[in-house]
Amino acid sequence: MAEIARSYHEKAQTDTDPPQEGEREKAIQEVLGQIDRKLSDEQNLKLSENLTYEDISEALKLMPNGKAPGLDGIPTELWKTLNKEYISQNKRRQAPGSQPPFDVIALIKAAFNDVEENGVHPEVGFTE
Repeated sequence: MAEIARSYHEKAQTDTDPPQEGEREKAIQEVLGQIDRKLSDEQNLKLSENLTYEDISEALKLMPNGKAPGLDGIPTELWKTLNKEYISQNKRRQAPGSQPPFDVIALIKAAFNDVEENGVHPEVGFTE
């Protein structure tokens, strides 16, 4: 098996016969044309719902550590650490009227759902 993989990759690296102009694009379009791009009613309904606290919490748990930061420049580990700290502080908080701890999941939920409901203000530079 390893020999087959090695042989394949060696051939791929030394292939001197590049695809003809437009051949690659044609092949890509042919494959993409075979993909069903319509959502079911159930999928449309699910996508129209706001994100829940549980959605974001589960997504954060599933994010791998040790990867490059996203566009925000914040590594996954920081988001996870902030959430663990919130859980820890929230369990210890006893005094009535005391300041609630910072909840990063609630912040992310509010931000994402605000963008979903109101769009991005043109002066924010969100996509730059």
